Formats: sequence, C-alpha cells, structure tokens
Amino acid sequence: MQQWLVSQYLSASEEDAAPTFFYDLTSTCVDGTTSPLAKPGYSRDHRPDRTQIVIGLLITDTWYPIYWQVWPGNTTDVTTIQTVVTDLRQRLKVGSCIMVFDRGMVSEANLQIIEADHHTFLSTLDRDSLPGLPFWTTAWPETIPQADWQTVVAQRGLQAYDEDATLWFREWSHQGRRLVLAFDHQRFGLEMAVQTAAIAAVQAWVQAKNTDLASAQRSRQAAPIERDLRNLLRRKHLTGIVQTMTDDAAGAIAAQ
Repeated sequence: MQQWLVSQYLSASEEDAAPTFFYDLTSTCVDGTTSPLAKPGYSRDHRPDRTQIVIGLLITDTWYPIYWQVWPGNTTDVTTIQTVVTDLRQRLKVGSCIMVFDRGMVSEANLQIIEADHHTFLSTLDRDSLPGLPFWTTAWPETIPQADWQTVVAQRGLQAYDEDATLWFREWSHQGRRLVLAFDHQRFGLEMAVQTAAIAAVQAWVQAKNTDLASAQRSRQAAPIERDLRNLLRRKHLTGIVQTMTDDAAGAIAAQ
C-alpha cells in the first residue's frame, strides 16, 4: 500500500522537483496487556497512567498520507529518523526529498543520516543548542534589553520579514547548511512579561521563606530548602537565569 501511494505521488509530481514530506509522531494509549508494543512513555494524549504505542506519519505537501510506522510506546522522536530514511530509500525507492520535521527529531547523527541519503531537511533548532554553534557569538548577544530591542536587531544585521516588522531574520551558513535566525519582537515582549512575573513569584517565595526562617525555633537544614528552590526555578523555567545563594550562618536565602 505505501509503495503504491508513493509511486502514485511521485509520478504526478514534477520530474525535476524533489518531493517534500512532512514527518511527525503521535501516541495513543491502549487497553489490554497483550500487545508487545504497548509500553509506558511520553504521552501526547495526556495519559501517563496508561501504556501506549507511538505512531509515525509522513505526509506530502498536499497533506496526503503516504507512509506510516508503529513503534513501541517508549520510543523517542529522535530514534525514528534512521528507520524512515532507510524505508524511503529501500522500500519506497525515493531518490531524494525534502524532509520537514520538528526539533524533537534533530540530532547531528540524524542530520548526517539524512544528508548521506542525498535528502535535504527543514527543521528548527532547540533554543538551548544555539549557544554551542560558532555563529551564535556574532549573531546574538547574551541578553536582549526589552526596551531597546530595535538597536540590537539593527546591530546584528537582521531584516524585517513583513510590512509590520513583527518578524526579523538573518541568514547564515554553517558546515554547508543554511541557517535562518528569526526574531519575533511581539513574542519576545510576551515572554519577557511572563519571565518578569515568574521572577517576582520566586522573590516572593524567597521573602516568605526568609520570614519563616527568621522566626524558626530551631536551625533549619539548607539542603531541603535548596532542593525546593531548585524545583521552583525549574517549574518557572528560570534555571540559569535566577542566581540563588543560601547562607547557613545567617539562616537566609537570596535570589537575584
């Protein structure tokens, strides 16, 4: 069935144009206990209490499904690319194509697998991986002042993508790959507002905890407080942004 679908799609496509395929995964929980594929894993349908299977789907640029695969429920996104690329070449006889997928599939090994089979790809990079790229030190400063983002955008050579100048971009080349850095100033403003509120919540927590420590009848251990503070920073997505310090002698904590 899949071979027929792909052959029909390719025969109807322009001969000189590489086909574009969009690839993604989902999961669905299962009932019963006999399926060998049913495993606990990351639940996309918000049922972590149930075992599940993982389903991969490849669709065309006209949204027509042509390839699917079922994996055990504990399969991670990044481990599925090898199977898909191999099937495209061996079973489906696709010489080259453009693969579009989200950042959950991205790893250097996967990108090399795709390129080795003469495919190209379009995806996004995880924000945390950007500082590790050589171009990043010249592409963007460590912090962006919210009130003066226009100056930063101009200094970094970004161009407006649309008439409203909401989205800005600049292209780079790295190891033969085309990179596009995009900056949405409206989203930046919203994220900064959320981050400011999160920092205020942490500061309020620290102030309340210090008040509690000041009136404590006996000495409190630092380890449980530090653990609670780390958990709070993780929930608020402030790890590495807010610096904390615990003073055992003074019985106090500080965050900045």
